[in-house]
Amino acid sequence: GDTFSGNIHYELAVTNEGTIMDELEYWLDPVLSGFKMVANEYGKLHVSCRRGNHTRTSPKVPAKGRVRESYDFLFARLLARELKDDPRITFDIPISDDGVITQYNTRFLATHGDQFRGGSGISGIQTPLALGHYKKTRRQASIDQPYDIMILGHFHQYLTIPGVIVNGSLKG
Repeated sequence: GDTFSGNIHYELAVTNEGTIMDELEYWLDPVLSGFKMVANEYGKLHVSCRRGNHTRTSPKVPAKGRVRESYDFLFARLLARELKDDPRITFDIPISDDGVITQYNTRFLATHGDQFRGGSGISGIQTPLALGHYKKTRRQASIDQPYDIMILGHFHQYLTIPGVIVNGSLKG
């Protein structure tokens, strides 16, 4: 998620270097080349995609269908379509915010993380992460899809706490 800066705030819509459509077109070939390079080196690649909050198509978070209203979702679908004839590269592009991926006997819950609110003062993002992890652990157990580690990126800073890894990537 958050592959592109997006237009969720007025100042972004008028100050971004290019439009979302420009960025989708620009990044398609470099990302395709990168995926092929990884597949060439390792023999295969599985790409697990989640939508971000910066690339939604509406100013406010929609109550329903927010995955399908994301430019991240569209970009992932375009990448998958372009690589459909390459059996080395597979995609996981769910229409839900969360998904469990198993790798080397470890179950990862992949999510964007914008569902977690709060965090300030001394604890920073650790309190909303701990609460979100607890709630998702209980939910996943109730549907018999437990996980070992939750991975997410929304906060754009690297952090690990027990059972949680936050990707430190930039946005856009």
